[in-house]
Parts: sequence; C-alpha cells; structure tokens
Amino acid sequence: MEIRAPASADKPRLQRYLELLGMAADVFFAGPDFETSLARVSGLLLTDGIECIACYRPSAEGGFESEVLASADGSRAALAPDAGEDGSPENNRYLLLVAATREAVVVDGSRANAGGAYRNATMFVPIPRREGTWGILQFVGTQGRRFEPSDVEFARDLCKLAAIALANAELAERANAAVDELRFLGDVGETMVESLDLETRLDRFLRAVVPRLADWASVNLLDDDETIRTVAIVHRDPAVAEIVARLRGPYYGNSETNQGTPVALRSGRTRLLTGVDEQFLRLHIRPDTYDDIRALGADSSFVVPLIAHGRIYGTLAAMRTERERPFLERDMWLIEELARRAAVAIANARLFERSSTVADAFQLASLPEKLPRIPGIAFSAFYAAGRREATIGGDWYDAFARPDGRVVISIGDVSGSGLRAAVLMGCVRQQIRGAAQLQIDPDAILDAVDRAMRIDYPEAIVTAFVGVVEPGLRRISYASAGHPPPLVRSEDGEIAELAIVGLPLGLRGLHESRTTTLTCGERSVLLLYTDGLTESTRDILEGERRVREALADPRIAGAPDVARALHDAVLSEGAHDDVALLAVSFA
Repeated sequence: MEIRAPASADKPRLQRYLELLGMAADVFFAGPDFETSLARVSGLLLTDGIECIACYRPSAEGGFESEVLASADGSRAALAPDAGEDGSPENNRYLLLVAATREAVVVDGSRANAGGAYRNATMFVPIPRREGTWGILQFVGTQGRRFEPSDVEFARDLCKLAAIALANAELAERANAAVDELRFLGDVGETMVESLDLETRLDRFLRAVVPRLADWASVNLLDDDETIRTVAIVHRDPAVAEIVARLRGPYYGNSETNQGTPVALRSGRTRLLTGVDEQFLRLHIRPDTYDDIRALGADSSFVVPLIAHGRIYGTLAAMRTERERPFLERDMWLIEELARRAAVAIANARLFERSSTVADAFQLASLPEKLPRIPGIAFSAFYAAGRREATIGGDWYDAFARPDGRVVISIGDVSGSGLRAAVLMGCVRQQIRGAAQLQIDPDAILDAVDRAMRIDYPEAIVTAFVGVVEPGLRRISYASAGHPPPLVRSEDGEIAELAIVGLPLGLRGLHESRTTTLTCGERSVLLLYTDGLTESTRDILEGERRVREALADPRIAGAPDVARALHDAVLSEGAHDDVALLAVSFA
C-alpha cells in the first residue's frame, strides 16, 4: 500500500500520521489475531483528538452489530454517547450509505439527528475487502474537534492497512484450516485400512467423520437389484442408538411404488439440502423411517454419490442438526473428497471380495474333492489361505489310490503367490498324478515332473514331497524335492523327522534325491505340511516347536480330523501365508 502525504496536512500532522501508520503496521502484522490487533491500534489513536472508536459489523439479519474498540473513559459497554444509539435510524442511515458506496462519511458536530445531537464530529470509514466491506469504523472526535480532509485520508489509509492485515489473517486462517483438513483426510484414510471387512471399515470411517464434520452420517450402498441398504450409520448422541439401529437396512422404495434411485445416484451429483426435504423423503425413504429421520434432525445435509472407476456404488449422507452451524457450499470439496476415498475403498473391497470368491473356487478345484478311504488308515487334510491381498496361492496336498491298492500322497509349495502360482500348482499336482500312474518310485516321479516343468515353466521353483503308502504293511516309500521334512508321531508320543535330501523342482539334477522306505508303527501319525505352518510367527524354530508340541498332544493325534486340529492349535490367530496339511493316521 502506498502511503502518501494528505494534501491538506501540515508538516507536524503529516509526521504524526506517518508515525501512527507505522505503529499500526507493527501491531497488525505482529499481533495474535486481526480483531485484537484492531482494538490495540484503536487505542493508539485516542491521544490524537479521538474520543471513541467503534466498529460496526454487518449482521445476519441485515443490520449492524457494534463494538467499542477504544474510548477515552475505558468503557466497552456501549457506543460513545454522542454517536447516537446503536441501530438508531440516523446511525443506520450513515452505515448503510458507507456500506453501499464503500466511501467515508463525515458528520459535522452541529448535525442533529433523531437520537439527539452529534455534539462531536464523527467519521464513518469502511474496511474494504474484495467483495463489500468487512466492517465500518466510527471515529468520534473530542469536543470541538473538526475532521479535515487530511484526517479522512489518514483514516482511509488506516482502514486500507487494516484490510491488508485482514486479508493476510484470512489467508493464514484458510491455510491452517486446509492443513487441518488434510490431516483429517489422512486420519480418515488410516481408518479405512484397519480392517478387511467392508462394513467395519465404513463404520470406522463414519466415526471419524462424526462429530468432527457432521452430527450424524450414513453410508448407503446400491445392491445388484437396484435397492439401497444403509450399511453404516453413526450419530454423535449415544442416546439415540435405538433410532440409529432402526435406520439400518433397506433405504428407500417398496414393491408397490418402486420409486427408483435417489437423485444423487441418478445424476451422480452432490446435493446440499436445507432442512428435512419432505419431497426427498416421500420419493426415496422407506415410509416407516420418516419419523426416525425427523427425530434425528437435519437442518442441513449433503448427499454425495460414491463414485469410483466410473461406477456409482451408493451415497454418503452427512447431516448437521444445528441451525447456527449449517453446511455451506465451501464445505462441499471436503465432503466430496471423503466420499471419493470411501468409494475407492468400497470398490476395492468389492473387487477383493469377488477375487477372493474366484480364488477360493479355483483353490478348492485344485485340491482333491475327497481323500481315499482305506481300512486301517485315516487321511485328513486342511488348507487355509493366508491373510494377504492375493489369497490364492501355490500350496497343495493330494492323496489318491492306484489300481494296485497303493496310495500316492503329495504335498508342495510353488514359489510366489497369485494366479500364476496357482496355475503352476495345479499343473504340478496333475503331473505327479500322471507320472504315478506309470511308475511307482517317488524319486522317479519327481524326476519326471521336474523335466516337464523345465519345459513349460523354466523359471519356476517348486518344493514337493511324494510318498507311496502300502496300506497292509504300513510302509511308505518317499522322496523330497526341497520340501520341509514330514514328522512321524509314534504311539507313545515321540516325534521323529523324516530324513530327506534333494533340491526343489526346477533346480534339481537327475536323481538329485533318493527314495527312502519307512515302516510306521501301530497308531502312528505321519504329518506332511507346507512352510506356512511353521513360518507364521516369523520365527521358524518357534514354529517348529509349536508343531512338534501339538502333534505330541494325544488329544490332537487322536482327533477325528488331525490336520484341522493341529492347524487350529498351532495357528490359533490365523496364518500370514497359505498353509496345507495332510495327516496319515495308522490304526
């Protein structure tokens, strides 16, 4: 702002004006906030023929609210007596004129009005802003003081300086608010990844939104049959929990009227509503919920479509119940950003749910539908997907009977996870089955599979164990390709580890392993497993200790489903990786 000498000011007065403006600048730009600084600056002016300085702010009702910023007698209760009563017709006339023209008005001390006489000269000067005025300062002179044009120019310069300070304060306030909003968005984002369950995610999401941004809010998802379900709803007042609970479930429409989707869904646009929109209720809300929604209240509300990847998944509805704190247009970006993040989480959860269903179906299709039923031998098996995004993995187990009565068992793990690993797992499992129909030696079976795999999957690595069980003799011939060694539990509970050698498939040379034969005792148990069973704790030694301890337990070894019982004992909190187990119990 350029400060120039008032045309009619003498040199001492000019010097004083420049000093005052310099002090005002120091206060404005170093003060804690604009309004406090304005009051301090006003106090500096009382020694220069000013008796009182007051500020008028436009009110919501169209009038003005007043505050005495500084007065010679220290009073803050009312305007100076000579300034006219607050809201009097004469005072309002000057205020309205200044607000309309954004120009200063000087009232001579001899001017009379309906509330008495302005015995002292008075100036009304606006503090401008980009649109309109922030407020109007009223300067009341001491008795006999006249306001010259130079005084008006000084007051204008002071108000321009105040306007710059006000603009800076508003920018700083908006910047701080933006930082708070970004931090808020970050906090909300964190709540969205704390659970894989969609409804739990959305409930936590709303608990971050309420009461920080809204008094109550709901997420309403569009089902495949075009109906809407309120899947999450949160209110700041625990006393209305019963009402909130009733609003969960089908959201709008009925079989008789079939009103269709709400406007926010149909248009894909955000709606800002004032009050409880009766037409909106009639068209889109279940009739039996009208009273509940009225009871919760919604003085203002946003209804935002949840859009991700070009698809509308539902709506986010956020309501405020206090008339003094309504939603404004400037709140829309934050609400829409919250809705965008929620929509992405919903889309990902739906995709993950569909992928999990496909993965589970694929995995189950790759495992045997049933295990052999052989007199004197009980087979039990268990598979569990890990707690990871890619639930489909490369672990398998298998057991099938040959025409000669012998049973071929296998277990293995393809390096990596995802669809490629699962496809390779299915191929290797079938190759083992095919090779076992042509030869009975486990080592030869592994060699055949290794050769085939190197042709089709030259970069793949697979660990595998193959065994051939002769039921009547309780004898097992086996060979391993880098797989964790199976365990054998004797009748008295002792645990032994099978001796194995050999590199994984894809890395082994010809006859890398050798076939070994073992005769099991009565009431013994042979346990085959993948490394997800022992590595879930990230401490392999601790994992192996848990497996041995569980297998030694007679309650687990004697359970109807040994594999499931052992899994639950070792991994009671679930597994991080895929786990496959196959148990062979001898009578």
